[in-house]
Amino acid sequence: MAAAAYFTKPGPDDVETALKRALYDKLFTTEIDAGRDMLGNAAILGCRLDPEFCYQLLRQGLEVEFRDKLLFARVTVEGFGRRASCTGAFTRFACPGGFTEAPQG
Repeated sequence: MAAAAYFTKPGPDDVETALKRALYDKLFTTEIDAGRDMLGNAAILGCRLDPEFCYQLLRQGLEVEFRDKLLFARVTVEGFGRRASCTGAFTRFACPGGFTEAPQG
């Protein structure tokens, strides 16, 4: 089991792939909403037209810390007033609680 964990532990490139997948999933499942301000709806539509550009723009505002442990990885993503702490193992990431408000300090 330890050998499988070691050889399937996600790396830094996998973090980028997971971040991009999370953005794309959110982008294409978020409804255009009359209750949202016009700028927010315009941003969603613009990002749908060029998701890679949108990802690169948003990625600049994220601080990602990758810590390689022997059998797993720890990843902290922080930006835009939000934070997620994740564990990567067996080719996947788990982020209990998802993105929550970042502590002020």
